[in-house]
Amino acid sequence: MNQNNKREDNNKFIKIIIDALKLFKNNYFKIFPIFLFFSVINLIIKVFSLTEINYQLILLRDQIEENSFNEELILLYFGAIIIEFITFSIFTIFALSLVSRYLYKRYTNQEANFLKDLKKSINKHLIVILLLLGVCVPFGMILILPGLLIYKYSIFSIFTYNIPEIKKPLSDAKNISEGYLWRIIIILILTLIIGLLSAFPVRSVLWNYYESFIISRDYGMLFLFYFVCNIISIILSPLIVCLLTSLFHSCYDSYKVEIEYLKSLREKKENYKRRNKDKKS
Repeated sequence: MNQNNKREDNNKFIKIIIDALKLFKNNYFKIFPIFLFFSVINLIIKVFSLTEINYQLILLRDQIEENSFNEELILLYFGAIIIEFITFSIFTIFALSLVSRYLYKRYTNQEANFLKDLKKSINKHLIVILLLLGVCVPFGMILILPGLLIYKYSIFSIFTYNIPEIKKPLSDAKNISEGYLWRIIIILILTLIIGLLSAFPVRSVLWNYYESFIISRDYGMLFLFYFVCNIISIILSPLIVCLLTSLFHSCYDSYKVEIEYLKSLREKKENYKRRNKDKKS
């Protein structure tokens, strides 16, 4: 019986991926400009916010002896990582949130208008999503588990905040994600793998040039360097929201079935109590 359930789960997850790929193919050129725009903004901020820190890191690294501990170097290094992670997360979540409403409508065959749905996605709830997923997750990732838990329980909020029938977006996002941790984590890992694999070959080849760009404060070449490093990640970034859309729809359907089942159980219990009460009277 357990083997059958596992097989059904695997088949369901394969369907989720296939549906996501179809969604990606059919809507790519519509949503890609959003991801490209926020990626460019992110890289521009990265150039101007991290160049001085990276310059100081190069100076400190050259001054200290090999294998020796330097507190300032460690602090600067982790500071640079946190700043980069937060800016990346904020702009990625921003892009995901803007297109999630439109994609969900397209996926569920509802009437969708890209510009109208985009405008409706820019609302007061967006701030909550950006704080949770764009700021809290990067800080939580320092200890790994807190970041994963915040991501797991909050990632569906990019959809729940845009569905009128959902009255408690945050708590429902958490409830909908219950039991689907490994699927959500797989999508997160896929996001990280795409970023790392796309950046590693270019960084390894052009690393010496990168340091010279920092030392000379060549902001134009630094932007070009970062853009080339992230080009594959930028091109494939819409795939992540398509995977999340397909997964959310599947989880939300299961959640609604479970709610209806629990509702029917409560009604049966109430009817049973009422009948017993009537018999006694």
